[in-house]
Amino acid sequence: GSALAVNKTLRRLNLSDNGEISLVGWEEFSTCLATPHSALKELILERCNVDNEKAEVLFSALRENTSLKILNIWDNDYFTLRGFFAFFHVLPGSKCAIEELRIHLPDGLDDEDMEHMWEIVLRALCDTSSIESTYSSNHIFHTCGVFDGMVELYEDEYRILQEEIHTMLSMNKNPNKAEVARKKILKCHFSEGNSGINALACMHETVMPHAF
Repeated sequence: GSALAVNKTLRRLNLSDNGEISLVGWEEFSTCLATPHSALKELILERCNVDNEKAEVLFSALRENTSLKILNIWDNDYFTLRGFFAFFHVLPGSKCAIEELRIHLPDGLDDEDMEHMWEIVLRALCDTSSIESTYSSNHIFHTCGVFDGMVELYEDEYRILQEEIHTMLSMNKNPNKAEVARKKILKCHFSEGNSGINALACMHETVMPHAF
């Protein structure tokens, strides 16, 4: 972890099938994730027995990481929605540069869990509570295989949320992130006759020029 924190050459690291790494081990390893200086672009952690606590350690370290683009944490059966949500709570307002996440949904989710999941994901991609929150949402993350084809699997009450998530993921593929933020603000605060004046009145003065 310490060596990778200053790594300038290694781009892809596969640690799959290392199920014996403990929570302390992952805390030490996450040193390389909690730095903007590492050159690591892709990290593969399939079948590493990552549970909720380990997931939270790894995801929290990504807040300051500006290099890692692809994280593969597929086939880790020991974390629940708590671990899944930990990733999406990191995305807004951080330096996290993750563009693609390979992950599977925990088993045994009921309808309430599914609805909560859609809401958390959508809020990370586009928080509509204010223009400032929309501006601070994540405009980088654009690919998560777990969402592919899921729109058809659920009732209409969830389909709107899922379709909105797909829209935001598609918008995030635009490399011009200022344009992505602008389009989200227009869509959420100035569409369908909404003047957005009330939102502007409470906006922080440092954000307003960027929002405009």
